[in-house]
Amino acid sequence: MAYVLFADAQGKGFAREAVAAMIQELAANYNVPEVYASVDRRNLRSCALLTQLKFERVTNVEHAAAGLDDNELLFRIRVS
Repeated sequence: MAYVLFADAQGKGFAREAVAAMIQELAANYNVPEVYASVDRRNLRSCALLTQLKFERVTNVEHAAAGLDDNELLFRIRVS
């Protein structure tokens, strides 16, 4: 899942609502045990959103295994 919001739509809860709905859908209908999200570390609003939704940063080992560069952060939430 990716999202981009125009400036006038930011800060109104649209991204939060969409990400929360996607997590619910994956858990309820696809038996997905966990969801990962990568985000540019400079995108503080998306990092805050993931934290508010109870995502946690993954370990450095998992980050390296995912092949992400140093500008990206990897988050995970366990949903079932």
